[in-house]
Amino acid sequence: MPSLVNLLIASMALTYVSTTESCLRIMDLCFVVDSSASICSGDPNYTKGDTTCVYWKAILNCMQNIVQNLTISQVATRIAVVKYASKGAREWNLTRGVDKATVLGNINGLVYSAGYTNISGGLDTMMNLVFNATYGDDPNSPNVAVIFTGSNATDPTTVQPSIDRVHGAGVTTYTVGLKSDPYSAQQLASDPKLNNQQVFLVDSFLDQYLNQIYAALMYQLCSDTC
Repeated sequence: MPSLVNLLIASMALTYVSTTESCLRIMDLCFVVDSSASICSGDPNYTKGDTTCVYWKAILNCMQNIVQNLTISQVATRIAVVKYASKGAREWNLTRGVDKATVLGNINGLVYSAGYTNISGGLDTMMNLVFNATYGDDPNSPNVAVIFTGSNATDPTTVQPSIDRVHGAGVTTYTVGLKSDPYSAQQLASDPKLNNQQVFLVDSFLDQYLNQIYAALMYQLCSDTC
C-alpha cells in the first residue's frame, strides 16, 4: 500500500505534467545513461548491431519529457549527457545544452552502444568532462545527475569509489532503475535513497512504466525552487 508521503508527492507532482515549461530552476543537469547490453537484450526485435531498441527509445522519451518541463537557458537549467557501456562517453557538455530545441533533437539522435556495463566509466566521465570548470561547469549552479541504470556493473568493485567521488563533490543524484535489479539504482542515488524521492524503480524500461514515475521525478527536480 502506498505511503502517505508517496501519495502526497505524487499528488503535488501532477502540476509538472500539464505544461511544457513549468520548472524554472538554476542547475547544471547531466543525464548519465546506461547504453550497455543490459538495456536492449530483452527486446525480442533487437538484433546485435542495431543502434536502438524499444527500451532505448523509451529512455530517450523520458529524457525528452524531463527537458520539455524545464526552462533551458544559459541562466536557468543547462543540460549535458553522458552514456556508458564498455566505457563512458560524453555526448555534449553543459555549454552546448542551453537551447531546448537543440537539446531535444540531440537526445533524439542518441545511438545505443551495447557492450559491458561500466558504471564507473560513466560517473568518472561526468566528473572529468562535465562537472569540471574547464568544460563549462558553473560553480554557482547546483550540480544534479539523473542516472538511468539497467543492471549492476560488470565490475562492481569500481562503482563505490566513483559514486563516493560524485557525492563528495556535492552532486545530487537521482536514479531510474528496474525493480527486478534495484541494487545499482539504490547504490548510485543520493541519501536518504528513498523510493520515489531519490530512487525511481520501474517494471521495465517502457513508456508506460517510465511515465508512472515521471511526475514524481519532476517534482524532486523542481521542488527546491518551483
